[in-house]
Amino acid sequence: MKKSEIDDLTERAWEGDRDAQFKLAEHHDFDPKQNLEMAVFWYQNAAQQGHLDAMNALGECYRDGDGVRRNLKEAVRWFSAAADAGHPTAQLSLGVFYHEGRGVKRDDTEAVRLYTLASKKGDFRASAMLNLGYCYKHGQGVEQNAAEAAKWFRKAAKLGHAMAAWQLATQHLEGDGVTKSPEEALEWMRQAATQGDPEFQYELAMHLFEGTAVAQDRAEAIEWLRKAAESRHLEAMEHLARRYREGDGITKNTEQARRWAERVRQHAAQVN
Repeated sequence: MKKSEIDDLTERAWEGDRDAQFKLAEHHDFDPKQNLEMAVFWYQNAAQQGHLDAMNALGECYRDGDGVRRNLKEAVRWFSAAADAGHPTAQLSLGVFYHEGRGVKRDDTEAVRLYTLASKKGDFRASAMLNLGYCYKHGQGVEQNAAEAAKWFRKAAKLGHAMAAWQLATQHLEGDGVTKSPEEALEWMRQAATQGDPEFQYELAMHLFEGTAVAQDRAEAIEWLRKAAESRHLEAMEHLARRYREGDGITKNTEQARRWAERVRQHAAQVN
């Protein structure tokens, strides 16, 4: 943001313009020269004037301890204010608080209510759908219902949520609330892995190598294993090094084996 734009926002913010206050808070929050204390100051000013995004952002600051001392009760207060006014992200965050008993007494029924509201709109509605799936799967706040869980997992998965796709795949593997189908399970596993999470890529590779739950395909397994390894997934790197060393499912290549073994050692050194 240009200095002239910041100066203009600052002037309007001090005059009480809540939109300018929120934008100035975001600037301080996300600018490379981050100033979280100033971000909280302006979020607070905008929130006190009823700016919903500012209320939610202030709740997040109190929840995470960003720019202010961590205070879950204050986080609940601001999330509640925004949620009551229809802010979907605040509804989701407040739902998690009730689900986990953070800052409030645990209330799964209230969590389900809030997740349901949050699932209808907003950037994080897929996360709300995932949480609803968990609630139905485990009977938390609602009667346990595997088919209903699968419905919510499917909704979230279709919006690109990797964990939801994996949960749905698991249900298809087990025939839990859905038709047992290794083929359907494999497609949802692929969708989860395609989102880029190395853990799902590694788990998919293992399923394809083993060929017990889904049809064996070692060539595809190596591709997913390599993707996970390139993302520095430790077990994937170790597994790939071994397969190159032994020629197991892949052309034996001692140079590649050494390369991946060295990356494992480097990773371990950084962790320690």
